[in-house]
Amino acid sequence: MQTKNQELDQPSRTFEFSEYLEKTTNKNKTVVVEVTLAASGKPSAVRHAVKSGLRFTSYLLLKRSLKKRDVDMSQLLGINPRTLNRRKTAARFNTEESDRIVRYAYLQDAAIQLFEGDESRALQWLDRPLTLLGNESPLVHANTEVGAKEVEKLIGRLEHSVFS
Repeated sequence: MQTKNQELDQPSRTFEFSEYLEKTTNKNKTVVVEVTLAASGKPSAVRHAVKSGLRFTSYLLLKRSLKKRDVDMSQLLGINPRTLNRRKTAARFNTEESDRIVRYAYLQDAAIQLFEGDESRALQWLDRPLTLLGNESPLVHANTEVGAKEVEKLIGRLEHSVFS
């Protein structure tokens, strides 16, 4: 019997954002494209948007997309509510905060792809605690880069029916 860590270490194909972009149309923009306002959605454009600092409207788009309240988003992003209010006034996030916002947008896109475009099912899955993730939901588990990579691996395994 494998432990949770051994299961997560199994070779798997991870979600590829570029493949997802190819499957979308202008009518059906990805969450990452909407949040970063990077019209092309190319990784270099997304990276540039993150390094420049995302606008506060990006946060609002992600919050609405994930159907979360400010207090929930504050916890997920690891941003103190008072800092969040300051970002609202400044209208821009720093690079580190922007990176976290894009991390969640990216995971939402991956979940939507996993559920073949069904955003409702994707959001339910992202919020559901999973044994494989230590009884944390994928969103909560992704509060670090390492956790986000584990969620990406899990999505890749589920997409390719690798149930280890």
